[in-house]
Amino acid sequence: MNSSYLTGLSVSTKPGAIHSNVEQFSAVAGRVMSELNFVHPFREGNGRVQEAFIATLGQKYGHDVDFSVITKPRMLAASIAGADDPANPAMRHLVEDATDRGRVAALRTAFEHLRQQGAEPLAQDVRTARPGEQITGVLVATDTHSSSVNTGKGIIVVPTQDLGRQKAAAGDDVTVTVKSGFSAAAADRTAQEKPATSQRAASYWSGQVQKGQGARSSPAGVMKEPDASAAKPRGPKLR
Repeated sequence: MNSSYLTGLSVSTKPGAIHSNVEQFSAVAGRVMSELNFVHPFREGNGRVQEAFIATLGQKYGHDVDFSVITKPRMLAASIAGADDPANPAMRHLVEDATDRGRVAALRTAFEHLRQQGAEPLAQDVRTARPGEQITGVLVATDTHSSSVNTGKGIIVVPTQDLGRQKAAAGDDVTVTVKSGFSAAAADRTAQEKPATSQRAASYWSGQVQKGQGARSSPAGVMKEPDASAAKPRGPKLR
């Protein structure tokens, strides 16, 4: 790993000390993950090793990296995007979602909401939205602080306050321009809230299954898992 990546990140000398912000760390760690994935140094277990390494690196720089909120379809998509274009921000955003407390809490809430509606979140491409994004899709679940929108390509979690005056219920079509961030304290308080659901939402999930759009590992899922063969490393193989 090129040590110049770590320029500007001060090493934490005691537990809990944060000397680099989440954005700085995610930019570095995302690039490291993309390059490790490109090199693909091991026959098996590359993903697990990368996650363990980034989590350890995060501890060194004062961050708790939680990959439990990163799903396999999302990791595959970010890996492919990084291999196609090293400047693609997908892996940086992935690491940020696993590191920022507010985003981690919002994703956990979204996972719980999906499970309560009969969908398996780990079979979906689930992420949080970034300020400036415009998200259009079907509202899957909503609570006071975060809402999940199915765009047809994945589940995107948005701050509920950005829904504005839209009195949307689960199952409704929505368009959201994201302006806000995610509050860790607020999301933690509502992690176990029962989502606002409706008969229309239940019918929507059933319709996805009938259309054959469920993930292979979960008939209640929304998206098919990406083809694993598409994520094969494109870099040089080590001999």
